[in-house]
Amino acid sequence: MVDVLIVGAGVTGLYAAKRLLENKISFCVVDKRDMTGGIWSLYANSTSQVNTSEGAYRIIDKKTRSNRDHSTAREILEDIARLSRNISENLFLKTEVDRIDKIDDFYQISITRNHEKHMVKSKGVILAINDRVGTPRKIDWENQHTYHGNIISGTSNVADDFDWKNKKVAIIGMGAFAVENARTALEGGARHVTVVCRRHGTVCPKIIDYLNFATPYDENFKHDKKSNMRNMLLWKKLYDQSGATQPECWMGKIKHDGHTISVSDIWFIGHYLKKIETIAGTITGMHEDGLIVDNQRRIDADVVVICVGFYRNAVNVKDICDYKKMYNNNYIDKDLMYLADAYIDDDAFNSLFGSSVLEMAKFYMDVYVYFFDNNDYYAMIESDGIETISIEDRKWSHYIAGAATLMKHYPDIHEAAGKQVSERTHNFIEAHDLETYIFANKREWIDTHSLLAGKPMKAEECLPYVFQKLIDKKI
Repeated sequence: MVDVLIVGAGVTGLYAAKRLLENKISFCVVDKRDMTGGIWSLYANSTSQVNTSEGAYRIIDKKTRSNRDHSTAREILEDIARLSRNISENLFLKTEVDRIDKIDDFYQISITRNHEKHMVKSKGVILAINDRVGTPRKIDWENQHTYHGNIISGTSNVADDFDWKNKKVAIIGMGAFAVENARTALEGGARHVTVVCRRHGTVCPKIIDYLNFATPYDENFKHDKKSNMRNMLLWKKLYDQSGATQPECWMGKIKHDGHTISVSDIWFIGHYLKKIETIAGTITGMHEDGLIVDNQRRIDADVVVICVGFYRNAVNVKDICDYKKMYNNNYIDKDLMYLADAYIDDDAFNSLFGSSVLEMAKFYMDVYVYFFDNNDYYAMIESDGIETISIEDRKWSHYIAGAATLMKHYPDIHEAAGKQVSERTHNFIEAHDLETYIFANKREWIDTHSLLAGKPMKAEECLPYVFQKLIDKKI
């Protein structure tokens, strides 16, 4: 018997194990795959980067070095390996959870390991099964067999050795994987990238994402509205000056429901240099040299990169237990928590978590430890603001609202959240103070122009760096 069984050895599962270890709560971690890392080891490739600032993706505290901003796959996998080593005696790979049943005050978990059935008894369970990213969506088009070019997946290592030089590239989709593949293709020397999407996603320059973590919060963990508006106007100006197409939802909403906010300077620079264009429409077929959009527009492409997203994974939870409902604070039952990413809706970008699932996991692990094996749980779930939701309908807005409720009713949790944000900001600013960050970002800005243009470019020839005003005003 262990205190807690953690299902899933990805970033959130391993972080949960780290926190339980620190609090002397016994645990084991199981994963059906033969390696740790979750989607980072399954779908990331050698050019992948964290789609949020390093301040919100610090898995472990480093005394020797800080990951760079927008940490690379190598850095994240190194961190994952280190966490895995620290809990190696409690880690069981190639172990699948078949069933979770609650019996009296305990959970009985049926697992399969090495083709043998076993039973594990625990006080609690943490489901660190990624909700939003399941298996990649399948796609097939009319006359696809006639296409003479390459069709490759935008996930995993499929394109690691692909020669992008002078290629005309079509990328299907406009989520984080699509924007990342546009960056990879252009940095690899692609002649042109056409992004075909149902609707234009929101792309954020790195400095705006930086400010989202470096700007102080008020006592309710909200950013100053004046600062938010200033940043949004600079962001809009960048869209206008670069020629990139703004999301259809602007400026009423910052992004479409279900979309992430991708972070990329190269997106705007590429549009300015006419290296990228986006087309909203539906692919209705293929021809020898490329794609047909909306039955009329032909797009020539040497390579088509599929980045159409993933099937959701929430059904997996219902498959292994009888629960159909849960609470908006991530609890399914006493000491049973669903600690994973969810459908992205509403204003995740400006939340306490800053659109980082890891920051969400950090907060809710404080909550889990606070209420673990504690009958205060029953009063907590009756708190005003704690609501019942369908497991399959779980969204970012749910656990943002759940967090707000917990902080309102429990001063210790409010204090823990304040400490989390304070430490995150301090660590980030220590590694990337505003003046140094803008200096480095501006230098990279010009270097990126030169890389894409294939020749040195002077600052006056580049897309104007509208964010210089931030440092001039000492903001």
